[in-house]
Amino acid sequence: MSDLYGLYLLTIEDEIEPSLNGPYRTERARLNAARTHRATFGDGHGLFRLDLSENRIDVATFTGREIEQPIELLHLQRTGRYRPILCGAAGGIVVDDPEQATCPDCLHARRKTDVHLAITYGPTKGTTWCYEDGGPQTDDPAAATCTDCLDRYREHA
Repeated sequence: MSDLYGLYLLTIEDEIEPSLNGPYRTERARLNAARTHRATFGDGHGLFRLDLSENRIDVATFTGREIEQPIELLHLQRTGRYRPILCGAAGGIVVDDPEQATCPDCLHARRKTDVHLAITYGPTKGTTWCYEDGGPQTDDPAAATCTDCLDRYREHA
């Protein structure tokens, strides 16, 4: 199965400009992305589910009721049992996959504790691949834990 198959969010900005976001690992993550988009940009953009499989592309609308509900904050915790939630919030839904997390404080904390992959040459020496300030750095891709750094590194390697 291709890495491209999955759940996507198709947006039509100002009824003219299409944009495809994803893939998302879960329907909940895609729905939260749609809710965030609506909260950020208002209702001038069309939001659609796009499911891509080997033999089929399905496009469907979101209901107004789905989109208007509050964004679920999914707190990120380190993998493993009895690990703390990164933002320190009590209660709520907890996930251990950064792709599913929607709590901005948890995601910010994750970026500060992940080991970032740093560029170690040229005029940008010491700059991380994800351009995040703070947190430990390495020039060894095998030792880096920041998924944003690793994704950008793989795109350009």
